[in-house]
Amino acid sequence: MKLTKNQLIKLTRGQLETLGYQELRDSICMANGLFVKLISKDIYLTLGFTISSFYDSMFTAAYYLSKTTLWGAVWDDIPEEGYKRVGDFLTKDERFRLLTEEYCLDGVIDSWWDVANKTDINKFIEAVSITEDRFLSQIDLIKKVNASREIEKLFELGNMAIDKVKSNDFNLYEYIPKQAIDDIPMIWFQAAEIVLSNSNEAVNINTVKRLAGDAWRRKLLSDL
Repeated sequence: MKLTKNQLIKLTRGQLETLGYQELRDSICMANGLFVKLISKDIYLTLGFTISSFYDSMFTAAYYLSKTTLWGAVWDDIPEEGYKRVGDFLTKDERFRLLTEEYCLDGVIDSWWDVANKTDINKFIEAVSITEDRFLSQIDLIKKVNASREIEKLFELGNMAIDKVKSNDFNLYEYIPKQAIDDIPMIWFQAAEIVLSNSNEAVNINTVKRLAGDAWRRKLLSDL
């Protein structure tokens, strides 16, 4: 039976929460399950899953560091080293212990785990516990995140959307979804469209959903 997003989240949620991560309900970005940890003020570490398209029960995961929760956004001047798979930071000995043989061959940097193997979830969690600091300790990573013009623009657009929701002042809109997504109140999509339009940014159903989702998630996290 094909592994589903909900199954993968259920299998990993408890242990990831022990490591300080919080589940984010998200069906807007490409992740097959998304978790977040606040690293410092306005710096989010997100951990997103990818379920294999070729194997029924295999998955991998990648870290993403940003001032937004838009997992996997690496365009323009957003640093590529801010989006890396968990397995990229395992040593050779650790790979032999935590991955199957095919991912331990010389030159192989890919990393996948198999939920059909009863020990693989624990191995994955151990890999996260080992590699998180290594990912965050990449030279000047946080400095590059803070220096990115594109990240700053996305961050400010999110702030404007949050402020717009507070104002409760809305005009006509045409790019909001027909129904709420991920329990996000429709007002957030309305606010996102107005902010994008007023900022001369691209306005379409996808950009509206992306901004509304990020602003909503960031507001939820700030209220905790």
